[in-house]
Amino acid sequence: MTEAETFLVDIWENPEDDTPRLVYADWLMDRDDPRGEFIALQCELETRSIKDPSHARLRRRELALLREHREEWLGDLADARAPLTFRRGFLDEVEMTGERFLYWLPSLWRAGPLTSIRLKRCSIGYLQTICSCKEIRSLRTLDLSYSYLNDLSVEILARSPHFKDLKTLNLSHNFIRSSGALMLVQSENFSSLKRLDLRSNQFNREALEQLRDRFGEALLK
Repeated sequence: MTEAETFLVDIWENPEDDTPRLVYADWLMDRDDPRGEFIALQCELETRSIKDPSHARLRRRELALLREHREEWLGDLADARAPLTFRRGFLDEVEMTGERFLYWLPSLWRAGPLTSIRLKRCSIGYLQTICSCKEIRSLRTLDLSYSYLNDLSVEILARSPHFKDLKTLNLSHNFIRSSGALMLVQSENFSSLKRLDLRSNQFNREALEQLRDRFGEALLK
């Protein structure tokens, strides 16, 4: 493993910690690599209010670096034709169909420890494959709203061991019923959830009460 790969492994294993990113940024800047400035700059922007006097200057520099280097940093993902968002120096957020997400998966996780995914038209087969991928452990936000999900889809989610650090799960506007709600309640894999959006699904009173007991204020229904 090269020195650069050692830094990247530390970043991927600690997606919420800026320290490995900033150490890597320093290492890159020592080698006159503009990616180092970009990583440090985006980490700094995360800590600055939009009202901060330096915010506009930092944002202009961030956009200038992206214009010049975005395709290089994305690699083959530059051809993905999907919303791709850098945050804290690496690819962080993506919106794709389930099919395209699986197609691009190796490239996506080379580009960054993704923390936020919006999946559209994600059939049960695609969802099952995605939920078995250990790479999704870095996720903190998963949006599956308007995806035609049913109780079987929820069972797949509930059985995946890779969502223990997930903080936001959006399952709104689907076809989830009371049995699916109870699978979420009984699952041991959503202990870190701060927001669970189940609006526009159909639950009976018992299921709704159990959801409230399990998830409390995190539940949107």
